[in-house]
Amino acid sequence: MVAKRLHLPPLLPSDKACGLSVRRGKTEGSTMNTVGVGLLGFGNVGSSVYEITRQRFGVSTSDSSALEVKKILVRDPTRARSIALPRHLATTDPAELLTDPGVQIVVELLGWSGHEPEPALDLLRRALKAGKHVVTANKRLLAEHGRELCRMAVDSRVSVWFEASVCGALPVIRTISESLVAPRVTSLHAILNGTTNFILTRMSRGKIGFDQALCEAQSRGLAEADASWDISGHDAACKLCILAALLTGVGARPSHVLTHGISDVQADDVHLAEALGYSVKLVSSLHMEGEVLHLRVRPTLVPHTHILARVEDAANAVVINTDLARQYVLMGEGAGGYPTACAVIADIIGAAHSLSSASMPRAQMLLAQSRDTTTSGWPKAREVERLHYLRSASHTLDALRSEAHVLLKQVSRGQRFAAIIGPITTSGLHDVLAAHSIKEAVSLPVLDDGRYV
Repeated sequence: MVAKRLHLPPLLPSDKACGLSVRRGKTEGSTMNTVGVGLLGFGNVGSSVYEITRQRFGVSTSDSSALEVKKILVRDPTRARSIALPRHLATTDPAELLTDPGVQIVVELLGWSGHEPEPALDLLRRALKAGKHVVTANKRLLAEHGRELCRMAVDSRVSVWFEASVCGALPVIRTISESLVAPRVTSLHAILNGTTNFILTRMSRGKIGFDQALCEAQSRGLAEADASWDISGHDAACKLCILAALLTGVGARPSHVLTHGISDVQADDVHLAEALGYSVKLVSSLHMEGEVLHLRVRPTLVPHTHILARVEDAANAVVINTDLARQYVLMGEGAGGYPTACAVIADIIGAAHSLSSASMPRAQMLLAQSRDTTTSGWPKAREVERLHYLRSASHTLDALRSEAHVLLKQVSRGQRFAAIIGPITTSGLHDVLAAHSIKEAVSLPVLDDGRYV
């Protein structure tokens, strides 16, 4: 693979980025200070951050300072990359970056693979202890250790920024932490994973199966070679935990989220759902029942009239319902190198402001103050009666009718039929199926007027 440079159109002096002035470089007679940035990782997002910063070097954090990448930590500087690694900035020694006095902001873009914490956790702990401001897009790290890292940052009088960890370029973190102050959140429904949304979109629009849609996502760079973290729903669960901590003050862990992925969703389900007036989406939901918080990630039938049904391809969307301001909706690009890099750079600029103002982002304070749930029990979700999608053999229809259950809609396809049944609890539906020895049946929850998932 031949490394290449991506050439971005230069910004004009009058352009604005993130509400701050943008300059192409030093002007005559000016004294522009430099804010030093250290990158941990040079993958898709890391290289995009570097290219934007390099080509638009005049991204100004104030009237007299600009950003400059000083060091880049990589595992193997000789590895072929799609974007050329600047060898004079590369290092394989974390200490060289973390102890460099010219690096004031550490940007962690290593990600997390495997089942144990990667060096990213240790590196960020060391960075905070060294008095460095931190920017990260690592949603799993934040879901598992965000409270700890934000509390460390408070003790060290530095800031932690993590807008890019949820929905890429979509400013969900800032909206929640800075705008949703007075309203009380009652529920949230969201599409937080672009990979699974692309797969389900292609299964619907392209009339193809799951495996083919996954291969297409991988060929377009929207899914990793091992896409199990996305497909299983765990990526979305981590993002949901971050949002839950900001919205409710409860420091939920991914293990607290009722999580089901999309690997069992068949093309039949997608097509039958469409015929019934629904789209199948991997919906992340947060629901407050008094003081009890319920978190779920699972494939769900969304009515065509609901805004989430119109979110296609790799886009993300968040719908937040409140008691005072009613509903907030955010929708946009949630994945990809440049969209995520834009969120990272906005955070870097915020961290640069913190250097002079000694301020900390409200999102950091909310995460630091969230309630620790590692030692307390997690309440069991109360079952509620809701609508369900059911696909099974045609004789199941007669069995359900004999139980006097309401079939709101139904459609047939060959020897199979699908119906919207309910309201009924999940266990109640399973009991009915078991009573009639119906084993080959698929059921999915239905988003019923946004109330339950």
